[in-house]
Amino acid sequence: MYAKCGKIDYPRQVLDKMSERNVMSWSTMISGYDQAGRALNAVELFSRMKVKQANEFVFDSAVSTCASMLAVDVRKQIHS
Repeated sequence: MYAKCGKIDYPRQVLDKMSERNVMSWSTMISGYDQAGRALNAVELFSRMKVKQANEFVFDSAVSTCASMLAVDVRKQIHS
């Protein structure tokens, strides 16, 4: 919800203050960054996450983020 409203920084503050993060908290934040168009933040979080915590939703968000980043690179090349 916050990501769709462009208010992604507040949930990140909450995530950073959590003593223990579970797959739901990681997945929500990574997906939120992807929805908000902040791909680098999503990739950074994914790289901080322990892979054994990841599930198909986390991997889906990570792949979607990478695809978004690739699309930006392709658009830049087209307009160059």
